[in-house]
Amino acid sequence: MGILGIKDIEKMEAAGNVAWLIEALKHEWSSIRAKAIEALGEIRDERAVEPLTKALWDRDEQLSIQWKAAEALGKIGHAGAVKTLIYRLGLGQRSTVLAERYESVRAGAAEALGKIGDARAVEPLILALLNDTSGSVRANAAWALGEIGDERAVEPLTRLIGSYEHGGISEEDVKEALRKIEARKG
Repeated sequence: MGILGIKDIEKMEAAGNVAWLIEALKHEWSSIRAKAIEALGEIRDERAVEPLTKALWDRDEQLSIQWKAAEALGKIGHAGAVKTLIYRLGLGQRSTVLAERYESVRAGAAEALGKIGDARAVEPLILALLNDTSGSVRANAAWALGEIGDERAVEPLTRLIGSYEHGGISEEDVKEALRKIEARKG
């Protein structure tokens, strides 16, 4: 393949060379993998969905690769990523030490699910909204629920208004999500 650096990734992005960028996801350097993921997200080609879904499990210790993969999948907007993104919400990890470590990945997964807009994500996003220990995950879950616009989210979002503990979500964010849901009805 002959990947030499970031400039090579930029050239392949400009050329729209999706196959080459997918191959770059196997590079040993996380900076190259990260740049390839960003490029694939910008190109928005559905051929990248499966490899990007696999990148959600990248070995990068800083977790930036997983977060960038979630972001790229959200940009592509393909429903084929929904199941893995739901899993990466990490609902089973709420009470473990891993929960804090994977906060950025969970937040990125919630945001990507909102961009994809698949109704299968509504229940897991509601669980994240109400139960996740991270304010950024809960805020992204509220935003995502507003983007999806499913009425099942109205009651859980409404419960947060006026409560003393929003857990990192502003009341305005909750109201905005509710406005988006209401706008889709009418």
